[in-house]
Amino acid sequence: MMKMHAGQVVDRFRVGGDDVTLRLPRRADVQDLRFFINALVDEGERILLQGRVSLVEERRWLDRHFKSMREGTELCLCIDIGGRVVGTISIRREYTPPTASDHVATLGFGLLRPYRRRGIMAAAIPRALAFGQQAWGLEIITSSYAADNEASSRLHRRLGFRAHGKVPGGMRYRGRYIDHILVHRQVRRKK
Repeated sequence: MMKMHAGQVVDRFRVGGDDVTLRLPRRADVQDLRFFINALVDEGERILLQGRVSLVEERRWLDRHFKSMREGTELCLCIDIGGRVVGTISIRREYTPPTASDHVATLGFGLLRPYRRRGIMAAAIPRALAFGQQAWGLEIITSSYAADNEASSRLHRRLGFRAHGKVPGGMRYRGRYIDHILVHRQVRRKK
C-alpha cells in the first residue's frame, strides 16, 4: 500500500481560470470542510447527510477519515482552489484489506455551488481514480446518484460509468422517495 500523509498533493491542474489542487486533507481544513458539508446541506443537495454538523462533529469525522486512510479503506481528496476547500472526492472500500473485493471501491463527490458546471469535477475525478488505482490497485469503481439529479447522471456518463441497477425509493429526500441509480466502471482492465 502506498504511503500517504495529510495534505499530500495528488495533482495540480487548471480548469478554465481556476488553478486546482487535488490533495489529501489536513487537520487545518476542518473549518473549510465543515463549511463545505453545511453548504451542501443548506442548499438541499441530495446527499446522505441530511443535517448540519458542528465543529466537534467535523473534527470527529476528520479523525475517522485519517484512521480509515491508515487502514486502507478510505481516501478523501480535497479540491482546493485559492487555498480553500471547495469540494471533496471520496473513494471507499467496504472492508479493511485484505479481502476478495479489494479491487472494488465506491466513489462519492461534491462541489460548492459557485464551482459547479465549470468542468472542475470532470477533470478531478479521473485524477482521483488514477490515484486510487496507484494507491490500492483499484480495478472497478461504483457510484450512485438520485434519479432526478440530471447533472450527476450526465457527469457519470461522461466519465464512462454504466448503470447496472437501481434501488426504487432508495433515497428519502425532504419526505419523498427517489430512486437511487447504481453505476460502475472499470478503472483498469482485469488481467
